[in-house]
Amino acid sequence: MWRDAEGDTLYTFTIIATTPNALLRPIDNRMPVIFDKLLAKQWLDLVFGPSDASVAAVLAPFPSALMEARDVSPSVNKPENETPDCISPVADRQFRLI
Repeated sequence: MWRDAEGDTLYTFTIIATTPNALLRPIDNRMPVIFDKLLAKQWLDLVFGPSDASVAAVLAPFPSALMEARDVSPSVNKPENETPDCISPVADRQFRLI
């Protein structure tokens, strides 16, 4: 959280990207950093050091074997579309291209 020039509180976040794993490589040249509780603690720990090994461990691509990919509707690309349809597999429903 931080404050803008008028002193209003702003709640923000950042998505940190890394190189894609084998599952996402055909889709994009980057992927969000995803980590488990242990790596989250390491990332947020006050004694977390800037060593290359520590940073590399936390920012490594999430294992493909623990992920699943499926085709979804192109409506997922519009921020105003915030419905369960955005994550429903295409094979389970009909949609039209926008």
